[in-house]
Amino acid sequence: MPKSVRDLGEKSSVGNVHFYGSEWLSGLFVWSLVWQGESKIMIVIIIIIIIIIIILLLLVVVVVVVVVVVVVVVVVVVVVKVVVVVVKVVMVVV
Repeated sequence: MPKSVRDLGEKSSVGNVHFYGSEWLSGLFVWSLVWQGESKIMIVIIIIIIIIIIILLLLVVVVVVVVVVVVVVVVVVVVVKVVVVVVKVVMVVV
């Protein structure tokens, strides 16, 4: 294992597969031991990375939606104020 991965946590072993890291990572690795193989563990790591990317994309979508809603609210407020001012001016002129 790379030194940086080893530094994440204490070494654990289940069967003939050794893994390092925090408890939630260990749980995922134990789940991956159903397949009993190093290459299968790499597949699980890739799946975890894909899940993290999907979560980040969802966060980006949420941020974009919030920004669009804020911009729409600001535009509506400005348009309403302008309409109120125009109506007052028209009332005074008439």
